Amino acid sequence: MFKIFRIPLNSEMRVPMPEYMTPGAAAMDFYSANIEPMIINPGQTVLIPLGIKVAIAPGYKLTLKPRSGLALKGITLTNSPGTVDSDYRGEVGVIVHNTGRKKFVVEPFMRICQGEIEKAPQRKFTEVSSEEDLGKTLRGKGGYSSTGLY
Repeated sequence: MFKIFRIPLNSEMRVPMPEYMTPGAAAMDFYSANIEPMIINPGQTVLIPLGIKVAIAPGYKLTLKPRSGLALKGITLTNSPGTVDSDYRGEVGVIVHNTGRKKFVVEPFMRICQGEIEKAPQRKFTEVSSEEDLGKTLRGKGGYSSTGLY
């Protein structure tokens, strides 16, 4: 069960349905639900409503990610990937940040992010009594950049 409700923005306008833009696309494009242009200044973070509410089947999630063309312009999602849980029924929005040096205009009904419906099984940790019980790996405790910079 994957359902969507497009919230009426006024008496006759609703955001376009999310859609795959090509036959080979892995993710759907989602549209901003603004009727007037919105400006995001350099360094600014804004919540952009998507004008939708969804019902995602249990065991799945909707994951929202930046669009690569916008990311190239410095427009990204702060909490990327954004996760919409199967039990959430409020309006979906994305937290957009302008990392660029120029103001960015979000035009009405702009393709602002992309999303994928993915499996999300719930798993539980099993607590162990010692660090050695975690097991050894070739990498071990090697952290950031431990496998090289490139």
